[in-house]
Amino acid sequence: MFAVIEIKKQQYKVSPDETFLVDLLKDVKKGDKIEADRVLLIAEEDGSDVKIGTPNLNSSVELEVLGDELGDKIRVYKMKPKKRYRKTQGSRAKLTKLKVIKIGRVSAKESIKTEETIAEPKPEVKTEAKEEVKEQA
Repeated sequence: MFAVIEIKKQQYKVSPDETFLVDLLKDVKKGDKIEADRVLLIAEEDGSDVKIGTPNLNSSVELEVLGDELGDKIRVYKMKPKKRYRKTQGSRAKLTKLKVIKIGRVSAKESIKTEETIAEPKPEVKTEAKEEVKEQA
């Protein structure tokens, strides 16, 4: 079983007991358990049971924070020949390491939209300004 979740506007494909890195989450500490409630898709590995959200499913993925890390060092070197211009810059991304504990299941009733859950169209609102424009024309 795997799921596609969204954390900080980025999507990740995760499966149970998997560890992965995301951009730094400032308000969590090592050992904290958090929930990712923006689940976009849940499916079996063989593709037999696929639930796709519109845009999200009524499910969540439980995650455990394993700590903060630094990503790979990136070096940028700029040079202009014959002008004695050389500049070196570098950076390391700050990341949070997460482990998937459990992927929540979605019942068939929750994943299918019924006529009752679809929002009714809003009635057209008439304003006085629209009526005045029509009268002047």
